Amino acid sequence: MTFSSLIFLFGFLPIILVLYHVIPTGFMKNILLILASFLFYAWDSPIYLVLLVLSILWNYSAGINLSKVSDKKKRKRLFWLSVAVNLLILAFFKYANFIVSILNSFSLSLQPFSFHLPIGLSFFTFSAISYLADVYMEKVPVQKNLMKLALYISFFGKVNMGPIVQYNQMEDQLQKRDCTFEDFNEGIFLFFKGLFKKVLLADRLALLFAGLQHNGTVLGTWLFAISYMLQIYFDFSGYSDMAIGLSRLFGFHFKPNFNHPYCAISVQDFWRRWHISLSQWFRDYIYIPLGGNRVSTKLYIRNIFVVWFLTGLWRSEE
Repeated sequence: MTFSSLIFLFGFLPIILVLYHVIPTGFMKNILLILASFLFYAWDSPIYLVLLVLSILWNYSAGINLSKVSDKKKRKRLFWLSVAVNLLILAFFKYANFIVSILNSFSLSLQPFSFHLPIGLSFFTFSAISYLADVYMEKVPVQKNLMKLALYISFFGKVNMGPIVQYNQMEDQLQKRDCTFEDFNEGIFLFFKGLFKKVLLADRLALLFAGLQHNGTVLGTWLFAISYMLQIYFDFSGYSDMAIGLSRLFGFHFKPNFNHPYCAISVQDFWRRWHISLSQWFRDYIYIPLGGNRVSTKLYIRNIFVVWFLTGLWRSEE
């Protein structure tokens, strides 16, 4: 299920929205959103819901165990073990067939795995790591309520394609949130703004892009490049706007994920404007812990290289 599908627009979202604002207690609202998120995630591939649930249970248990350990060395080992499990699952689904294809180039005749990359695996994995890192760095207390952690990791407003909301940014909203009339209006506006970008701009540009793939003229080549550039922006930023907008309808306040990136005046400025939640995630959990720019030149270059390498690895396809 996607935000732009008819079943979501005229069935799923209206029903969940009405039920959410009718239910009186915050606890039951959270339960409703968790069940709705599970249904949303399992709509096309129910088997992958098992993976999402296991991720929630593993990271809940890891966070509880992490909070009980006071010895710094043991705590660090436990943290990296917990993170490693998340990354191994992500790497297996993302790169298993790629590795098989490489091995087959040496005439090993291995059969590729018959699965596809689960939708949203990267996003909910990064959310889980954010939670563990925030607990490890003592930015937040451990979450002892399984339902609240489940809502954070699985919330349908961000589980498939982001934005990547850090746990420390969402923690308070898991406990209590309000949706004012102004919030509701802003949420509706953002959602339909994103829907316009996705359906009327990105999807139409995708057709133009596909039609120009074999056009070898100078004008055709320029139109091909421009249509692809605009299509990928309107598609991703449109989906982000829809996600942020519909989340606002349920009382969640997420930061903008794009800030007119094609108006950037430098590569660095573009990086700050494109997929902002991802760049901030790498900044807060990779770049700054490595020392940021407050180190020697060699270490600074290393830090930049590590962040860009991991970003490219995350964005790469199988």
